[in-house]
Amino acid sequence: MLQIPAQLTDQFTTYIGQQGIPAGQHRYYLKWMRYYLDFCHKYHIEQGTDMSLSAFLKKLNEKKQPAQLQNQATQSVQLFFACTQSSKKQRDVKNKDNTPRSTIISPTTYIDNRQEYKSLEVDSGQSEYPAAKRKTRIKSGADWTGVFTELTNAIRVRHYSRATLKTYSGWVRKFQAFTESKDPTLLSTEDVKEFLTSLAVKRQVAASTQNQAFNALLFFFRHVLGKEFGKVDGVVRAKRKPYIPVVLSREEIDRIIGILNMPYRLIISLMYGCGLRISECLSLRVSNFNFDMGVLTIHDGKGKKDRTVPIPDSLINQLTTQLQRVITLHEEDGRPLKTGGWSYNGQE
Repeated sequence: MLQIPAQLTDQFTTYIGQQGIPAGQHRYYLKWMRYYLDFCHKYHIEQGTDMSLSAFLKKLNEKKQPAQLQNQATQSVQLFFACTQSSKKQRDVKNKDNTPRSTIISPTTYIDNRQEYKSLEVDSGQSEYPAAKRKTRIKSGADWTGVFTELTNAIRVRHYSRATLKTYSGWVRKFQAFTESKDPTLLSTEDVKEFLTSLAVKRQVAASTQNQAFNALLFFFRHVLGKEFGKVDGVVRAKRKPYIPVVLSREEIDRIIGILNMPYRLIISLMYGCGLRISECLSLRVSNFNFDMGVLTIHDGKGKKDRTVPIPDSLINQLTTQLQRVITLHEEDGRPLKTGGWSYNGQE
C-alpha cells in the first residue's frame, strides 16, 4: 500500500473540509484516495482521468464492495481530481507573479519503490500550509465510531461468522481502551506490541487468547486501516500450559452407547464413527448419505466448508432402518416426507 506524503494528505484534508465534508468522515476519504493512487500505480493507469475512475470502480465492484462504499469512493476520487485542479490553478497564478512558493503536491510527485517512499523536496523548504493551520492529529480521545462500522462491513463482506465479528470487535475495543482512543491514523505496530505484551504480563492470558487477539488486530490493520502489519518482534509470549486430553477407551464408549435409546444411540454412534459435531449431525439430510459408496457428505461445516467421511459399516443397517421408519411414519400420517431431521416415534 502506498504511503502518501503528509503534504498531500494535509492538502486533500483541507480541501474536503472546505467542501463541507464532516471532520469525522475525513479518514474514509483519505483511505479511498490512497486506494485509488495505489490502484493506478499498480496497474500503470494514468491518474486524474475519467477512465482511471471507471477502472477503479470496476475493481471495487469485482471485490463486491457495497454500493454505499462505492459511492463514497467515487465522491472521494472526484474531490481529489478537483483538489488537484485547484492546486494547479494556484500554482499557475503564483508562477505568473514570480512569487516564491512551496511545491504543490500532485498525485504523480511521489516516488514509490514498494519499500521506502522518498520525501518531497520543497522549493522554499516549508510546507504550503503554515504550521498553525495544519490538521492536528488526536493522540487520545478520538472518535472510533466509524472505525467499528468499517470493521463490521469488512467482516460481513467476507461472509465471516457472527462469532468472528463479535470476537474481533471485542478485541478492537480492548485495543482502543489500551491506546486511550488514539487517532487510528497514528496507530502502529509498536502499539500492538505493547498491547500483546500487556496481555501476557499483566492479564496473564493463555497463549491461544493472545494469538486470537493478534489475528483480530492483524485483520483490523490490514482491512480497516489499510496498513501492513510488518514484523511484530519483541512481544512477550504467553506461556502454554501442558494439557493432557482425557480420552475414553473403546470399552467405555461402547458402554455409554449401549445404555442409550433410539434414536439417540444412532446419533451418538454416527458422531463417534464419523467425527461429526453436534450441529453437523442434527442438520443431516437424506441427501447427505450415499449408501452405495458408503460416504457421508457434510455441507457447511466449520468455516462454511464441505467435506466427506466414510460411513462405518456397522451403522449402514441402522441408518437404513431409521430411514425406513421415518418413511413409514409419514405414510401413516398422510404427510409428505421431508428429507431431513431425526424423527422417531417408536420403541426399539
